[in-house]
Amino acid sequence: MKKIKTINLFVACSSTSEFLNDQKEELVGFCKELNIEFANKNISYTISPVSYEDPESRKDVFDRYLRKADIIIFLVDNVRDDVLVSEFKKAVKRNNIFNQPEVLVFASNQIEENEAFNKEIKQICADGGWLYEPLKNTDDLKDNVKEKIYRYVRSYERIKEIRIWSKRRYYGLNYGLPFLVVLLVLSIMLGLYYYKSWKMAESKKLLIVGGGSAKNYIEEKCLNKNSLVKLNPDIWWYAPMPSGDAYRMISEEIINLEGDYKNRPYYPIIISAEKAERDTLFRRTIDPGYFSNKGYVIGIHIGDDYLVAYSGNNAFDDYINDTSLTILDTDLDNIIREQASLLSQKDLNKIPIYTTNKNSGTLNAYLDKNRNNDKSLRPYHVGLNSYLKVRDSLRLGYVFSSIDTLSKQNPKTKWIALGSKYYHPEAIFDMDSLVVLDSCTRRPIYKPIYVYFLLYNDNNSYRLPAATKDFLYAINVPPQIIDSINDPYRINEMINKNPTTVLYDDFHVEKK
Repeated sequence: MKKIKTINLFVACSSTSEFLNDQKEELVGFCKELNIEFANKNISYTISPVSYEDPESRKDVFDRYLRKADIIIFLVDNVRDDVLVSEFKKAVKRNNIFNQPEVLVFASNQIEENEAFNKEIKQICADGGWLYEPLKNTDDLKDNVKEKIYRYVRSYERIKEIRIWSKRRYYGLNYGLPFLVVLLVLSIMLGLYYYKSWKMAESKKLLIVGGGSAKNYIEEKCLNKNSLVKLNPDIWWYAPMPSGDAYRMISEEIINLEGDYKNRPYYPIIISAEKAERDTLFRRTIDPGYFSNKGYVIGIHIGDDYLVAYSGNNAFDDYINDTSLTILDTDLDNIIREQASLLSQKDLNKIPIYTTNKNSGTLNAYLDKNRNNDKSLRPYHVGLNSYLKVRDSLRLGYVFSSIDTLSKQNPKTKWIALGSKYYHPEAIFDMDSLVVLDSCTRRPIYKPIYVYFLLYNDNNSYRLPAATKDFLYAINVPPQIIDSINDPYRINEMINKNPTTVLYDDFHVEKK
């Protein structure tokens, strides 16, 4: 029979909040229920949840329990509690030294009402390498805590080993225990190795921001159809945002960057369905000199998507007579111009033309926004601009996402959606697709898929965060490209050749 291992869990919250105290007690009761679930599943762990009943003695209870607690959960709202803040700081400090306790912080949306307290809590979280998580409701809190307890159980043996080494390292350094010198050095080195690797895996997260076609391309072509979220949900966060808007995350990172880059709670990764305009897309208000003092932006062209027009209820049949499954950009322009005219006249026979969001890489490819100085502009961007102006003036939606089934929204009604190979309405049996061809070359019109990220200034040497490096390996960027980006001498040489820019995106993954 396996020995039952005990997980000591402590729940803390403001003593003045009746709602948070109710949730605290709900959580304690829920953890006891989990013990029954563990027993039924033959999981050899038990949870020992503790909170304080008497507000007057809470500080003494916390100080006694801090040393043996495995997990401490803090619940906060918009009311600052001096004792709670003190407890939070102690827990973070002890975690940084011993990797114990595991600290979980949940904040209700009310915290935003107290800007100073919100900023203080965020800073304490950042000191430990975390962000607080939203406290939506009691059921959501229970589900979130349950998932984290199960994750803790799965990693228990590794965590225990790391904590042992952390304690040996700390007491060996501070109290000069009479170990042999060689053994002490080896212990410290091994402890530091485990400490560093564990902290990197647990606390260094990525915030991946960008459009749907870039996300879908990466998942299908690079991650073997694994989701960005499901592949590594604990350290990869994905936020959908049109490519043209996502670059703002880079500029915000530079504006808010203070101190050692290694202490950042996350690193931003931009996935884009277009090539960024040099420098200016990263906030025109930021001086390049100010930007480069903190970091440089690297872009890697990882592949290409191509434009595809989709339709429901045979919307193209009135215009296309052949069965080649393609459409020339000139023919598409004629359709868009005609529909713009019908839309402006509020004609009932109009066919709605759906597009992706404003500033998306896919829509920008249809509008030729990245080819403004090219005399060989495709013709349909003029017709589409006209259509969008009429559509916006009439305040019509006509914007689709990859989860929309337009035929269900428009039963027995014709529609057209301007998408791409990797971004389209939800596929159903009556949706047709036509690859958009350049009328001059008779070839598909491609838009690039890019990944953008930061190199951080570290004493005038520009560093690639380990978490970003792991992400590049995960999406199959060739090692030689990663090595060149990770080589300070190579980067300094590249910067010296073109010192007036903050964006370097000449890295390309070779196509197979």
